[in-house]
Amino acid sequence: MINDSSEVYGEWWEAAEWIGREFAPQLAARGVRYVAWIQSMDWPSRHAIASALPHIQGVELRAFDFDEQLAAHAWLLSCPV
Repeated sequence: MINDSSEVYGEWWEAAEWIGREFAPQLAARGVRYVAWIQSMDWPSRHAIASALPHIQGVELRAFDFDEQLAAHAWLLSCPV
């Protein structure tokens, strides 16, 4: 799965723990194994993404910079099925 946050702006770090502890396991329960998270250009949003990463459980997640969409796609295609 690709989560493209490249156009996200603002602070939402309060949701970081929920994303990792609740949402990521829900994705895993539905068969999602790999997530490429494309980070925002906005620094507060980038901080929120960084604060969510340590909480991620149930899926393998890799963060990519906002200008690395092709690398994110390539990584997902390289993941084992």
